[in-house]
Amino acid sequence: MSQLYEPETKLLAVNSDGVVAPPYMSYEQFLDWADEDTLAEWVDGVVEMTSPASVIHQDIAVFLSTVVNSYVEAFDLGKVIPPPFQMKLAT
Repeated sequence: MSQLYEPETKLLAVNSDGVVAPPYMSYEQFLDWADEDTLAEWVDGVVEMTSPASVIHQDIAVFLSTVVNSYVEAFDLGKVIPPPFQMKLAT
C-alpha cells in the first residue's frame, strides 16, 4: 500500500480586529498588526497563534507571580512584569 501525502493544514492568523496576517512579515509589521488582545507570537517572520490559558494555568501563574514578585520587591531586584507583555529576545 502506498501512503498518500497530506499537507499540514495551517490555520489563518487573525488579529482581534479580524485582519488576517500575511504569510510572512517583518517584526515591525507584526507589531503594527498585533494589538494587546491578539494571542500571537512572531517567529522568524511567521505569525504563530497561541491558545488562551486555562483556569488552572492562570491560578498557578498568579501564585508564582505573587511569590516571585514578593521576593523581588523584598530584595529590591527589579520588576516582575506578568504576561501578556510584548518582548523580543536577541538572536
